[in-house]
Amino acid sequence: MAQILILGAGRVARPCVQYLLNNTQHMVTVVDISEGNLKKATAGHPRSQIIVGDAASETEHFLEKLKPDIVINLLPAQFMPTVAKKCIQHSINYVDPSYIKEEMRSLDQAAKEKGVLLLCELGLDPGIDHMSAAKTIKSIHDQGGIVESFWSCCGALPSLCNNNNPFGYKLSWSPEALIGASKRTARFLKNGEIVVLPDGETYKHPSLVDVEGLGCFEEYANADSIPYIDLYGIKEAKEVYRGTFRYPGWCELIAKMNELGLFETTEMELKDMTYREFMAKILGINQNESVKEKLCSVLGRETFSSVFLKLEWLGLLSDEKIPLTKGSPRSVIASLFHKKLVFSKGEKDLVVMEHRYVVNFPEKKTKKLIKSTLVCTDSVDGDTAIAKTTGTPPAIGAMLILEGKVKAKGVQAPVLPEIYEPSLELLEKEGITFTERETIIGD
Repeated sequence: MAQILILGAGRVARPCVQYLLNNTQHMVTVVDISEGNLKKATAGHPRSQIIVGDAASETEHFLEKLKPDIVINLLPAQFMPTVAKKCIQHSINYVDPSYIKEEMRSLDQAAKEKGVLLLCELGLDPGIDHMSAAKTIKSIHDQGGIVESFWSCCGALPSLCNNNNPFGYKLSWSPEALIGASKRTARFLKNGEIVVLPDGETYKHPSLVDVEGLGCFEEYANADSIPYIDLYGIKEAKEVYRGTFRYPGWCELIAKMNELGLFETTEMELKDMTYREFMAKILGINQNESVKEKLCSVLGRETFSSVFLKLEWLGLLSDEKIPLTKGSPRSVIASLFHKKLVFSKGEKDLVVMEHRYVVNFPEKKTKKLIKSTLVCTDSVDGDTAIAKTTGTPPAIGAMLILEGKVKAKGVQAPVLPEIYEPSLELLEKEGITFTERETIIGD
């Protein structure tokens, strides 16, 4: 029996923990500062152990005390490299669902020297997207195909039947992370050239996309797509694009909130301030002037416009006191997102991911559009779709490593056949599967 140590028992932990308890005979120990989260994740299983503690600052202690065979890190992204370094020092294999940043990448050689695997980007996005794309692209190349264009989008949203607030969005993950993405720079390849959209400019360049069986979504470029050219082995591609799905209207709203400075991080005094007074300060007017009129003027919109009505619904014109004594505009918006963008009991969330490949088969003199679509929905009363699709892959990865099926060492993303082939098979058994459709688009 191996010892699996899971750090963090937040939103995605329960599916991860329960998969390991139900599909292995290993001992699973979970550390978190919240006893309630720990009990929810483990559900009192006899092979589980809970420890109330600070998993981020006391990692060394837990590694020495428990001597785990593998660590799954579900802490916020900023704690990934620190924990990974400790795992290298203790010669312990490591899994996480977060993006590989430069600090993590720099650990590659040290991990290889210690014979340690740091398997990162093993969640939904990144994670399942990598594995599906790597599998399909390998199949295309094996058939002599040339990937001319790769397009991939993913969204975590309220289900279609529960899309019932003006924002068209509800929180199934951290509002701070959601808001942080509003200022993110996007890069992608178009017509063989790199396009850069800095500091949230991506929200001014959305498009509408139809997903078969679901309807029309808005999509916008997400982060940096350029590294995926090498990661997926598609140097022949002239277009490589990764984006995010939202319900229509999201991009205009976020673009206007950016223009207002509502996602900035400069600290300000907020004690006894109402949201209306906060907006007056943001707009640079005194308390005797009309916040509503000034806001419409700055937005360049009427009071009956969609953007204005959404900001009013959010509560930015209310006389309610802000529950902070000091904070940034970003933290004020986060407080409102926490309050307003919430799921109600019995509602469902939706995960939708779609890859699109334009492929040329020279020998067959055929060009195809291949669409590969994942749709997952679940009740927020149990394990949400986003929790299931993010928490299950790292559990599967840890299980495969413990079974000796993954031989790679160093810092890895799940684009190796030894990882994605068995992982996708096991995910399919959990109902997490892609539907693939091909259309001939030219000779």
